[in-house]
Amino acid sequence: MTSRREKVLDHYDILKFIGQGKFGHVYSAKDLNNDDIVALKLVYRTKLKEECMRKEKDILKSLNHPNIVKYINYFEDDKRYYLIEELVDGNYYYYYYYYHLLLFYH
Repeated sequence: MTSRREKVLDHYDILKFIGQGKFGHVYSAKDLNNDDIVALKLVYRTKLKEECMRKEKDILKSLNHPNIVKYINYFEDDKRYYLIEELVDGNYYYYYYYYHLLLFYH
């Protein structure tokens, strides 16, 4: 049986480490289907409750604003959540969202 992590890595080639936060790590990754460069947020289940991660995913899916990163995809396995989002040049909005909006809902 193929794990969710293998499925994520089958679709995305991790390019480089971008940063680390309270809940996990963020990487730039290449979407192997269309060559887009995306942000791959890897969040450890031990650091964040499932309900909070699902809220973040649902909030991102519902938003459409030029100053907020765009939701692309979501995967999970037994140990991690994987949130695939638009990679913003300079990462300002990404980190603003990651450290402020998520913590507000946590």
